[in-house]
Amino acid sequence: MPIRRRVNRQSHSWPCCRQHRPNRPALLAASLLFLCAASVGLGLEYSSLTFYQSTLDDMTKVAGDFHGCQSDKSLVPNDPAMFTRCTVILNRGTDDNPSSITEVFLFQRGVLQAVKLTASDQNTYEALRQEVTAQYGATPRPVLAFVPKHQRIVIIEQPLRVGDHATPPKLLEKVEPDYPVGIRKQGVEGVVILEAIITTDGNVENPTILKHLDPTLDDSALHAIKRWKYEPAKYDGDPVAVYLAVTTTFSLHGQAPHP
Repeated sequence: MPIRRRVNRQSHSWPCCRQHRPNRPALLAASLLFLCAASVGLGLEYSSLTFYQSTLDDMTKVAGDFHGCQSDKSLVPNDPAMFTRCTVILNRGTDDNPSSITEVFLFQRGVLQAVKLTASDQNTYEALRQEVTAQYGATPRPVLAFVPKHQRIVIIEQPLRVGDHATPPKLLEKVEPDYPVGIRKQGVEGVVILEAIITTDGNVENPTILKHLDPTLDDSALHAIKRWKYEPAKYDGDPVAVYLAVTTTFSLHGQAPHP
């Protein structure tokens, strides 16, 4: 009969474990930081739905006349469709002066990404614009895109990445950065890589440097890119704000010197 050794689990511990006990408060703090980081961008609500959290099942919470959902076909069996659009119509006005707002809730793989509001007439659009601005205008999020031509407002929680099924913005006007003679004489050349938000108006906001080159040339690149102009990116056919990485090149043989 084999002999079984009995181990006192309460008193038994390995030397390595005694010397390197985990710092539980530090682990707890790290976990909280992770949870906070994971929740960045969450919590924004519209019509009882929460961006990046609400699913198609939550459409029952939305007030108004529900007109169904339409989905793109998924190429993968049992996989949610890439885009699903659910439509709700809010009737406003009176019998003599009817008006309405068509709300389209855009889901990507079953999770809410954006809301498109289209007014039936100009007066309703202006009133809607005031309401949305009053509700969200004082907060850093969401990103609001106003499309007066179509009497439409697009609400997206935060700027998208170009790869998030948004068509990339197109550069319309480019200002070359200054390349001072003194820096050129030192033989300094290379690239500065920046990231900025391209707004729904095609302007450049909040540029930050991802790859530095030289303090003077970094500042020159920042100053130049702020004056660039784009045709805005589009998401489901409407202009949206996006993050975009931009490279500015300083070449000893490719640019005219500046004093």
